Amino acid sequence: MEDITRNSGCQNMTGYSKLFCAYVEELEEINKVNESTVRYYFLTNGKFGEIECYNIKVDTAQKSDNYTHKITCDFRSKANRDILFNMMTKKRFVVMTVDNNSNRHLYGNKEEPLHFSFDFIGNPQPSQPKEYKLTFYGNNTFTALQIGNN
Repeated sequence: MEDITRNSGCQNMTGYSKLFCAYVEELEEINKVNESTVRYYFLTNGKFGEIECYNIKVDTAQKSDNYTHKITCDFRSKANRDILFNMMTKKRFVVMTVDNNSNRHLYGNKEEPLHFSFDFIGNPQPSQPKEYKLTFYGNNTFTALQIGNN
């Protein structure tokens, strides 16, 4: 269980150092405690998994009463990850970012999860690592929720 406090609306100027995701079906529930705090619970064995990526960018835009979230990162791997990433496009996610000040932010929820897509970066030779651009995106009725420092 985690207590999560709604983001103050300040833009993060420090950048992001880590990206985690969880399949939305692994969440048991997210309960609203008050206007600025929610609690989330995972099913047994559910948890956030870290994506070891770089160049993490978060773009959140408010349109009326909705927020459009787009979280992107670059991912490099010696192994071909096409099958895994194609499978992930069929799933829905809740995403957590960690900024360079160690603040954690949550995007998506059980009712409004984020979608996943990926693209190739460049055209590597078979002996070179493959590079991907990963994107989590979706529309929510709330802005990011700040979890706080570890």
